[in-house]
Amino acid sequence: MIDAYTETAFESFLHNTQEKLTKHCLKHGYNLHTLQAFSGRKYWKVILVDGWYRDQHTTYVFVRKSDGAILKAR
Repeated sequence: MIDAYTETAFESFLHNTQEKLTKHCLKHGYNLHTLQAFSGRKYWKVILVDGWYRDQHTTYVFVRKSDGAILKAR
């Protein structure tokens, strides 16, 4: 069961990380990348979508819904 605090914290994490990613891309002249989240049973999967080739993406992190732990993607 997801509590409201964990869901709000996840949304905040996603928003703040996207802002930092956008600033980094603009500063270094990279194509803008975006983060997208997908909800599973136990985890949110966050992927990094290439700004130029929309069909190319990389798994960025997994976030455990029960406690908000951020897990590294291999």
